[in-house]
Amino acid sequence: MDQVKSFETLVLASITSGTALSADYASLHEAVEHVLGHLIWRHEYAASREVAADLILARYPDLPTDPIAEVCAAQAALLDRLGPELTMPKGNFVRFASPLETLRDIYIASGVRLTSRADEITG
Repeated sequence: MDQVKSFETLVLASITSGTALSADYASLHEAVEHVLGHLIWRHEYAASREVAADLILARYPDLPTDPIAEVCAAQAALLDRLGPELTMPKGNFVRFASPLETLRDIYIASGVRLTSRADEITG
């Protein structure tokens, strides 16, 4: 069954543009999770936002895709054009890795050596 949920237009536009048109991070995170259909951890947000942005734009191609310099003017124009809320169906994507695996991969990719606190004290 397709679960559809309403999100503020500025929340979805924040996701597609990468510009904080909404200061409500919890709603941004919730929208990305809903569109993907699974929970994401904070460290996964940036990569997940990009995937969610593509899915949102497939449904609402008029949403902005570039960072917006004139945030207030952009907010007013978006609300005038698209209204205060838009609906998105819940996704059914399967995670490719566990949150702990993605956290490990992010640290390994950035060259950070993961150690336990005991390693730091004894090592």
